[in-house]
Amino acid sequence: MFAFAPITQTLPKLVTKFVKNVKLLDEIGYTDFDVVSDDVGTLETNGKIAWLREIEFDLPGLDFASVALLSGNGMTEVAFSHRRRPDFEFRLFNLDAALRLKTDLLQRVRQNNDGKWIPELDAKGAPKPAEIVVSGAEVVMTADSDISIIGAPTMTLPAVALGETGIVLEITELEIYLSAKQTPPTGAPPGFKGVAIKKATMHFTRDFGGATPTGATCTDLLIGSSGFSGRVEAYWTVTYG
Repeated sequence: MFAFAPITQTLPKLVTKFVKNVKLLDEIGYTDFDVVSDDVGTLETNGKIAWLREIEFDLPGLDFASVALLSGNGMTEVAFSHRRRPDFEFRLFNLDAALRLKTDLLQRVRQNNDGKWIPELDAKGAPKPAEIVVSGAEVVMTADSDISIIGAPTMTLPAVALGETGIVLEITELEIYLSAKQTPPTGAPPGFKGVAIKKATMHFTRDFGGATPTGATCTDLLIGSSGFSGRVEAYWTVTYG
């Protein structure tokens, strides 16, 4: 027998305040659960939850980013744990999720048949946000509104244009920092939230007045709560007449 109980019946406002469309939470439900308690005050629910379409959460402290719980064809079901006492924690296991960076600083692009970089647009003609997809990770939310992704490997990001600079980045080594409790990357202050890019290759989409580099790389880029920083190395071919 299949049962579906909406999670809105039990989830606290702590969770629901991060969802843009709260009514969408009615479409997420428990399909299996067990309640665990003991003599020392622990109260926890474990089981599985399911949803039919994508759910997107805002991220506290990062106005330009959100996390989306992705949905495949049909119902998506994952294991969860929901601890109420002694400390609140909500955890999802083996999850497919996406970190979306909705900022003009990073614009998603692709190469057309002519080799030119052009913006990627959605069905409405709006630019698609830069998106980092994580598979098989754990997402954890705690009582202090802290959200973290556990078990995510070093990731890649599809090509993005760096604002209106005429520079396109192809990123091959990227790490996500959503929790202020994480040890920050090198060069970032304590409590840093955002993305750390270890290495990226640069492409140039316009001529910089005859001074366009023949090659360039970026290392140790930080984009997040502390702003934008990093190291850029460029190379030029010099011809002596």
